[in-house]
Amino acid sequence: MSVARAGAVAERIAASLPGAEAGDVAAALRSGRLPAGAGPLREAVELAATLPDRDAPAFHAATALLLAEALEGASPLAPPDLAAYHDAHAGAYRAAPAPVRAALMNGFRLLHDAGAAPLDAPPTRADRATRACVVVEAGLKGAPLHLRLPLLAALAGGAPGETEALWRDRGRDLVAAPPVADAMRHLYETRDDWDPWRDWPDDRIAAEGVAIPFEAP
Repeated sequence: MSVARAGAVAERIAASLPGAEAGDVAAALRSGRLPAGAGPLREAVELAATLPDRDAPAFHAATALLLAEALEGASPLAPPDLAAYHDAHAGAYRAAPAPVRAALMNGFRLLHDAGAAPLDAPPTRADRATRACVVVEAGLKGAPLHLRLPLLAALAGGAPGETEALWRDRGRDLVAAPPVADAMRHLYETRDDWDPWRDWPDDRIAAEGVAIPFEAP
């Protein structure tokens, strides 16, 4: 999210509740997390995450903040009921631009799988995918053969190990190759067994792991 866009969204979230400061909201958007004991800021974010028809970008950004907080295990003593948010607003999440929808739905699915937010109807693979598989496959036509073949095999349901190793060992380079990064993102979004860092401890993942980039909306 650009600085200008983050500032505009921050102002709209802050407007949800008197006492919330747009600057504080903008700082939370930039860092991707809410500060502890956020008071009016937290209340404004939680409220904005319930109002899809009032301001869709603010709704999306507020929901993303709450999901990021929960996924990091940093939720407050009285955390928002994200399962209830999902069950009430799943239709609004599905109507979001594809990159936003995929990011939000992957967050909800991770919380569901961890038992932190059990959902009545968890996000489907289609909900979680930024692009359709056929589109991702078509984008690989110009990719080098040593990348294209294992990616196409994994996209078709084959063993994911070779693509996991490619991302684990060469992720920093592959980020700069959009069709390849798109394919890796699709595997991450749609295959529960795709995990390049399955044998790594958390501290090594934090230090060396290359995050799968979500597509900008």
